[in-house]
Amino acid sequence: MDESIIKDLADVQQRTHSNPRRIEVLEQGQADLRQLVTSVALIAQKQEQMETGIEEIKADVKSLTQKPAKRWETVIEIIFKVTLTALITAALIKLGIGG
Repeated sequence: MDESIIKDLADVQQRTHSNPRRIEVLEQGQADLRQLVTSVALIAQKQEQMETGIEEIKADVKSLTQKPAKRWETVIEIIFKVTLTALITAALIKLGIGG
């Protein structure tokens, strides 16, 4: 045989021996990539759950902080009504309309 054919055949044999290892490395890399994609998907799902929980907490906090303000508004409203009623009663008594 010609020496170039012998050399080419030797090169092909060498590649044939190294290819299984290269394929194994690629397969492991692909498996690692799949695992990473799965992990990222799980992290995204957990993040969405956390965002939902945070929104619920924010709504609860807002509700709790509004309660004292609503109570204060009610107190002011009652004081205003009592004062207005007293002024109207005093005016009616002064005018002699009350009994």
